[in-house]
Amino acid sequence: MTYDLIKPIAERMVERLKPHCRPGYCQIAGDIRRGVSECDCIEIVCVPEGERFMKTALGIGVVKVHTSDSIYLQADDWADGMAVTISVLLHLAARENYGLRLAYYTGSMDWLTRVLAPAMDARGYVLDWSNLRKHDTTYCPNEQALFRLLGMEYVEPRQRTMNVQFRGGGTPYPETAGSASDSEGGQR
Repeated sequence: MTYDLIKPIAERMVERLKPHCRPGYCQIAGDIRRGVSECDCIEIVCVPEGERFMKTALGIGVVKVHTSDSIYLQADDWADGMAVTISVLLHLAARENYGLRLAYYTGSMDWLTRVLAPAMDARGYVLDWSNLRKHDTTYCPNEQALFRLLGMEYVEPRQRTMNVQFRGGGTPYPETAGSASDSEGGQR
């Protein structure tokens, strides 16, 4: 589905979830956040709060898979006057690891493996499931804290891709155009 069609649907879902999440901790991730022209699913990272979160999530779509830190839904919605079925991934985080999970689920996988993972390794950090560890779990409540911790300048989500066409055309890293690892639709 095109970015212009899927983004408003994702924004409506975030607005429905926000009242049941920690304030400031519910955001679109994935291809939509990076502005990729064609997006095949909606990804949202959030810190659930209160009893109504799960009921609200179930109101968005039919649960296909539920784990301790993710909910995969199939949702029906409207886009451009047509009924559509969309895959929705709700990535649940704690406040302490929200920045890490938002960066991870924003992707792209190529950018994560070529840029973020080497920065983690260089600083002696290990990605342990959904936490960043050196000796103890590291506190990353937002992406800026993660980038500071790794000694990196903050990189805007739209620039976290190696060769996928993003909305507005072109690629931010033309010297890597044609690399195989991110050419399958911009997936993480």
